[in-house]
Amino acid sequence: MELTENTKLSEILTEYPWMEEEAVKIDEKFAILKTPMGKILARKTTLKNVCEIAHVDLEDVIATFRKMLEEHDAEQNNDSTIQ
Repeated sequence: MELTENTKLSEILTEYPWMEEEAVKIDEKFAILKTPMGKILARKTTLKNVCEIAHVDLEDVIATFRKMLEEHDAEQNNDSTIQ
């Protein structure tokens, strides 16, 4: 998945459901994703929007999300080769 400022949170969470828990590590404001209202907002909210609302740097969030996705994919690949 390519992450850009226009990527919707719902797209990320659909493909990577575990990211809901991990996003809180970036900023505690991402905890809203765990709430019913957060799930509704995630459908239309882009990374750019959420960063503006949370007052966090967009490029830092995208870089952190990419790193988390890469690490997760690497772990999944290691788990599948071990089995």
